Amino acid sequence: MQINAMVREPYLTIDTKRKESIIIHCLIIIQGFIMKNSKGILLRALLCFALSYFLCAQFIIQPDVCSAKIYKVKEHKKPAGLKGEFIAYYDFQKKETTYYDKNEIPTKKFQKTMNYEPQKPDEKMIQRHKVKSVNTPAKLLNTNFTSDVNTTGTSLYSYLPDNRTKLSSSEINSAPYYSTCKLTMRFPDTPGYITLGTGYELWNKLCATAGHCLINSNGQYFKTIKAEFGYNNGSSIYTMTEKDLAGYVVHGEFNGTNWRPEIDYAFLHWNKDIANNVGHFGISWSYSSGNTCLSAGYPSDKENGEYLYKSTSTINSIDDCVIDSNNYCMPGQSGSPLYLPGGYAIGITSGNANGRSMFSVQLDNGITTWLNQNGYFD
Repeated sequence: MQINAMVREPYLTIDTKRKESIIIHCLIIIQGFIMKNSKGILLRALLCFALSYFLCAQFIIQPDVCSAKIYKVKEHKKPAGLKGEFIAYYDFQKKETTYYDKNEIPTKKFQKTMNYEPQKPDEKMIQRHKVKSVNTPAKLLNTNFTSDVNTTGTSLYSYLPDNRTKLSSSEINSAPYYSTCKLTMRFPDTPGYITLGTGYELWNKLCATAGHCLINSNGQYFKTIKAEFGYNNGSSIYTMTEKDLAGYVVHGEFNGTNWRPEIDYAFLHWNKDIANNVGHFGISWSYSSGNTCLSAGYPSDKENGEYLYKSTSTINSIDDCVIDSNNYCMPGQSGSPLYLPGGYAIGITSGNANGRSMFSVQLDNGITTWLNQNGYFD
């Protein structure tokens, strides 16, 4: 099955359908009032025209289910009556969440032509920002998805061979591995533990990861987060934290307790451009079942996530915006990139099947177009 610029079904919003007969009656009554109480034929005509245009634009011209497209709430509360699917953006400065219909574009000024090519960082910048990092604490809580690992670190399942290989420190300084980051999060309900995940820079200010890396299975949002790009046993090329966030984007339906691969995506929105430091992946929509695909992440069953592991495999199937591949997958790899040779991202790792095959939510044209048109690729 060839995939080319695939688009999801349109996101639904609150149904605000109006009866045209009611509107017409309202117009007649209000226009009559204006005609009776206004002096001057020109003034009456202008007032009637302006009022008629406003009401028609609000109630008749709007599509049946697209009138209520944007909701703003404090913190992470969901507005009452929210139905269907929304994209949610949390603003770190304002401490508020905005729920957008996927087709809602606040302003046209953000739209721009993009070639979605990978970008390499400036080598001097890499060396300038190379710092020693503190090792991950021993208390590692693997809540990313159910772990079936015994005390020796060997998977209890053996349906697929473990095709992951450790990257050397020199390999990490090459494309696209320096654009991949180790994520460590703390959550309010488990303050003494660190949750491990993976992310990757998709654009200048945008880091892709799994939704459940930001919202745990108890519905708790992260309290602190650290993204260490090119992490390798205590050292990293560049580090970002929650202090560097402008906000983040998640699927509006995902709340941590209702995991499904197709809604398990998130994008960390940095408050500054870090492409010169870590580069970023490209994006592609041209692939099909049987094509070669790659992944790179920080699995917890391998040295507690201290090293980056890569794997190469094939795409098994693509169904409902979920890509199933033969890349071996374990906790800690959630949020890792699924990409084509050359560094073109096609998905975000969400979890695994019993045989340890990888489920990835597709970077379809719909979500990337929305991100571009709303300014997140600037």
